[in-house]
Amino acid sequence: MSQRKRTRYPGVFQDEKTGEYGYVVREGVDPNTGKVRWRRRCGFERAADARDEREKMARSARKRRVAPKRVTVAELLETDAETQHRLGKWRGSTKDVYRRMLDQYVRGAIGRLRAQDLSAGHLDRLYGDMLADGQSPATVQLVHAMISGAYKRALKRGEVSANPCPLATPPSIQQAETASWTLDEARTFFSHPDVRAHPDVVLFRLLWATGMRRGEAVALLWEDVDLEAAVIVVRRNATAVGGEVLVGEPKTARSKRRVKIGPDTVRQLRVHRARQDEHRLAMGSGWREHGLVFPAVGGTLQNPTTVSSRFATLVAKAGVRRISLHGLRHAAATLMLERGLPVHSVASRLGHDPAVLLRRYSHAVVDSQDAAAQLETLLDGDQPALRVVAADDGQPDDFEAVENLADF
Repeated sequence: MSQRKRTRYPGVFQDEKTGEYGYVVREGVDPNTGKVRWRRRCGFERAADARDEREKMARSARKRRVAPKRVTVAELLETDAETQHRLGKWRGSTKDVYRRMLDQYVRGAIGRLRAQDLSAGHLDRLYGDMLADGQSPATVQLVHAMISGAYKRALKRGEVSANPCPLATPPSIQQAETASWTLDEARTFFSHPDVRAHPDVVLFRLLWATGMRRGEAVALLWEDVDLEAAVIVVRRNATAVGGEVLVGEPKTARSKRRVKIGPDTVRQLRVHRARQDEHRLAMGSGWREHGLVFPAVGGTLQNPTTVSSRFATLVAKAGVRRISLHGLRHAAATLMLERGLPVHSVASRLGHDPAVLLRRYSHAVVDSQDAAAQLETLLDGDQPALRVVAADDGQPDDFEAVENLADF
């Protein structure tokens, strides 16, 4: 490797082996890695020529850099949240969570820094302080994702010259398994007298039987329930945002779906509708008709957070293992997979991505390793045991098998 000798011009060197001159100039920061990019060029006969070319390249690089701004980290994050919401990329509930994290963890620590001055060192100290204050690695990861996403978009728009987040070191986390009930625990809960007499028992039962999300059930309309065909069409979702309940489309495109229900769920919904009709007549002018399957006392939309609170109270009374209302969805998914239903059928029923479902519930998928191991006997001419099924053996299809699990 040839040696380089400094010259009297900054950034200009001479190759001692060839005698040629060259230069090194800072071009900017790589948007993906956050590392400084340098440009080197050699082959000049005179040091002055290398100097002139270097100055030309430096001027060009300076024009491409973002001019320093007085926007703070907090202002950048706030503007990013509002922009994402207005563009329709975030729901109101997402923006609400984003701002709560900003106020609770970021604003007082690094919020007053100029956005241009934020470094990986600032972030690492923030994450370390959060862990020392008792915050979980998962919470720290959420804050890191919030800041990283905002800086990535700001860098793309030319509002900052670098994204320090790839150089920071947030704590690693493992995906924690959401608590859910076994079939016996679900039976214990739903057979408890206080649960059986509660006005929301049919709602809770529907969540367990179908794996629907809380907001999907709260926003469900009778016009989307076909009791004759035993099908529910999921096309709405309710979310609580800053004390207000908003109704919009389901969480993802996959969440818009048709869900089959079993005969016991159909029977319970029929009884529930009859009782709702009696209640509406008793309320008289105090009832506001919105066509909701599970409305509040006066017929209006329930707050999903309030529904979760009532569920938690009943769980404590029933004396079963404590889970969140969302845990009923996980219980439904686990039960279906443990009973051997195909992953794609379960994912379709839940409105989930099959790949994500498989990663999250791999512990519940029926193990087929033993059957696969038998295939090695083919090498010796042996035949592994196979199950022969007639063309029409009367077996229910995937969705019928799923709906039958809902009946205790």
